[in-house]
Amino acid sequence: MTPISVRSVDELIAVLPHSLGHQPADALVVLVLSGRTPLFTARLPLHDEDGTLSCPREVGRQVGAIVAAALRNGGHAVHAVAFEDHRRDSDAAIEALEHHVREGGLELVDLTIVRDGRRWSPRSPDVRERVEGVSLRPHPDSPAVLLHVLRGSAPLPDRAAVRALVSEEPQRAPALCDELEHRVERWLAMAMSGGSRRVPRQGRLWGEVLDGRVDVEGLTTRQLAGLMLSLLDVDWRDALIAVAAPGSLPLGQLRPDTRRAVTRWLSRPSDDVADSGDARRRLEPLLALARRAPDAHPLTATVCAVAGCVAWHLGLGGLAKDAHERALRIDPDLRLALLGLQVIGLGINPAGRPAAGPSVARDTRRAV
Repeated sequence: MTPISVRSVDELIAVLPHSLGHQPADALVVLVLSGRTPLFTARLPLHDEDGTLSCPREVGRQVGAIVAAALRNGGHAVHAVAFEDHRRDSDAAIEALEHHVREGGLELVDLTIVRDGRRWSPRSPDVRERVEGVSLRPHPDSPAVLLHVLRGSAPLPDRAAVRALVSEEPQRAPALCDELEHRVERWLAMAMSGGSRRVPRQGRLWGEVLDGRVDVEGLTTRQLAGLMLSLLDVDWRDALIAVAAPGSLPLGQLRPDTRRAVTRWLSRPSDDVADSGDARRRLEPLLALARRAPDAHPLTATVCAVAGCVAWHLGLGGLAKDAHERALRIDPDLRLALLGLQVIGLGINPAGRPAAGPSVARDTRRAV
């Protein structure tokens, strides 16, 4: 089979939304390579949430973290694309990138600026690309784009839409919060009266939910509360992560009774996550549960952290970050979310896999 490669700047720009999971805007996007193999894609917003340009010092810190992660993962080169709303919005980010890439000994293969449907390549020998800019050429039939589509990729319209995947649905939260309070109080009362201290694991229901046989949207508040309460069992929580994201956690390190419960209730998807949609399908119910879960209850933090761990293992870094950040807003001391954000910040490659996608030509401009 002939290897699939990104061979032009326009094709690279068309592929980036699939790498990020959403259409990029107002951001510097950095694709890190080892040879021609993509390792990861990082996004740096150009403006703060209040609409002001990001502080150059903070931009430099974030760019430095991206370059450090590239070196840590064996990166040798980077492609950079700046998506601007206004001319020169990306100047500080580009300057910081050029500095850190040079200091780190990486190669900046190419730099492109995208604005208003046109692109500029400051390093291009072609005066049109360098000064005047050229119109973007869509590549819907690009083999590199089609490869992502066949793997189920459907980029969301913007970064906010990614965040919404793991945000509370406030109109439905109060009823579930009341049910959770009731279930937790009943469990504590039983434990204090000499009953079992172990929370019900809801193994059958978890198995049906993760396999897609039962839709989270159709569950009662009592069933939703039962799923959330089961995550108080840390060993069971880790088992769910291990099953939803194969290779993320070793099942062999779980307690024997937990391994037996996994064997009885939970079927494992393919270990080849890059070529299987099973793991992505198992993330969906976790995200749905996170959306139903109320910010007002501390158990929601664990739900979000579990979803974040699975998302990170699948290479969905932005979604994983959103999930862990919501978890820490609810419970600032939750170790699973703290560890998750630390892993993201260090750029540790999920499961040691390169990014799933086509290779990238060393000189995309030459192939234009």
